[in-house]
Amino acid sequence: MYDEAGLVEPSLIASLLENVQHATWTHYNDGDKDYWTSFPKKTCPELPFTEYRDMFYLKLKPGGKVHRHTDQLKGYVTYHIPIQTNPDAVCFSFEDEVVAKHLEVGKQYIAHRQHPHWSTNDGNTDRIHLLVPVYKE
Repeated sequence: MYDEAGLVEPSLIASLLENVQHATWTHYNDGDKDYWTSFPKKTCPELPFTEYRDMFYLKLKPGGKVHRHTDQLKGYVTYHIPIQTNPDAVCFSFEDEVVAKHLEVGKQYIAHRQHPHWSTNDGNTDRIHLLVPVYKE
């Protein structure tokens, strides 16, 4: 479900962290979910993607979670670029069994969101990822 897709330049992580400092966040909280989203006010020219849908930041504060769900983005895969995290922030997916994975800063991952997936942050710091849906034929 979450496949490693290469390394991310430290300069891109620094640029994304700077962008996050100016983000306007929307909070979603209704029992099954407790997370924050923000759409970047400006794009980062260093991103290694040329065509993508609306990218967004996803923040899980300590104790935050994204409910189990499946996305219907046919023809797209989503790149996760962790820009701040901790070892207790974990993504889960279900294909034939439940798989838990910590996504590390400095790497990018492809999430196949057509499978059930969810996330939790049981750590003491925020977990922030940039999600970039990219069209794949």
